[in-house]
Amino acid sequence: MLERLSHRAVFAVVVASLLMSAVACDQAPTAEPQPVAATKIPVTTSSDEARELFLTGRDLNERLRFTDSHEYFVRAIELDPDFAWAHLQAGFTGSTAQGFWDHLESAVSASAGASDGERLLILATEAGAKGHPEEADLRLRMRRLKGVLIWSLTPVRRVAAEVRDIELGSRDALGTGYPRELQGLTEGLNALIGGRETRLRRYRNTLSDLAHSLKTPVAVLRAGQDADAEGASQPAVNEQLDRMEQTIEYHVQRAAITGRSPLAAPVDVRPAALRLIDSFKKIYHDKALHFDCEIEAHIVFAGDPGDLAELLGNLGDNACKWARSRVRFTAHNETGPGERLRLHLSVEDDGPGIPEDLREAVFKRGVRADSRLPGQGIGLAVVRETVEEIYGGSVHVEVSELGGTRVRLSI
Repeated sequence: MLERLSHRAVFAVVVASLLMSAVACDQAPTAEPQPVAATKIPVTTSSDEARELFLTGRDLNERLRFTDSHEYFVRAIELDPDFAWAHLQAGFTGSTAQGFWDHLESAVSASAGASDGERLLILATEAGAKGHPEEADLRLRMRRLKGVLIWSLTPVRRVAAEVRDIELGSRDALGTGYPRELQGLTEGLNALIGGRETRLRRYRNTLSDLAHSLKTPVAVLRAGQDADAEGASQPAVNEQLDRMEQTIEYHVQRAAITGRSPLAAPVDVRPAALRLIDSFKKIYHDKALHFDCEIEAHIVFAGDPGDLAELLGNLGDNACKWARSRVRFTAHNETGPGERLRLHLSVEDDGPGIPEDLREAVFKRGVRADSRLPGQGIGLAVVRETVEEIYGGSVHVEVSELGGTRVRLSI
């Protein structure tokens, strides 16, 4: 039994941990009767420094930083070996079952000098962990504590469920009717969700206006330079104008990337790809390209819709420039570490392909595999920065089954 925690031990750890977080908070005055768990439990220790370390560890523990919090509880015990509550918390946040039992035994031994609230939590944890409480009234107290805990955490479970629904796209905001203690949280989350799209739209509109205001004078300068065909400095000036255009386009695209929002629904990939394919058909109508969209309807991207459009747009535009007659989009999902949903996306063409010695260089800003093709050499640079720096994914250039190039990303 010392080698692993029983189901009852796990239950005791969860109940006592959550209860200690709840009872340690001061409650606002109210005329309504409060449950037993709503009172504050004193922290009993002979060392002021140990108390401060304990409170820091408890704060980290409540923010789910268990490993970090464990260090503070252990340091508090070093200053006060009879610090019962610190022993209990050290057992909860430790990494081994043996460590849990050792700290629990120390907490029980030191509980005689602790406050009534601390002692009740320690003895209740011991009773639940061992599965055979020696006193009937202790079992009764445990059942009462469990009932209070279940009742008090119902609204919190509702928040968690509704946040999950938002991430899945089945609802747009948290509901109403929460207890007043949670109303500030739920209203703040709703404001955050609702304001994000507004701010993002305003931000992107500002970037577009900025790009337009910069590109217009550059175009005027280029037109004036072209008119002065006799100028000896014309090639040098045109080169600088090209660099200005590249810099403007690169930084505008790069700044528009927003990254993953934890409270955003995943984006359907197929409709986004089809919209861009329709645009490519019009832009490259003279090439009469054939497009294949091998993306099923349920494939999604766990990120911003604008970021997905940038990725598909840059990859698709690059493929259309090189393709002789055919471009193919493929994608599928898989569940990665931590149950995170990953997207594997590929865009291929049947063009001449990118030489192996240039496959890394084409991801650098301003580099083009063939200077005869139109473009500024920034699309793939933006793709790599978006995938690797913003989303922590990877990008690879490979030989396509179609005979040309396949750019494959995992994100």
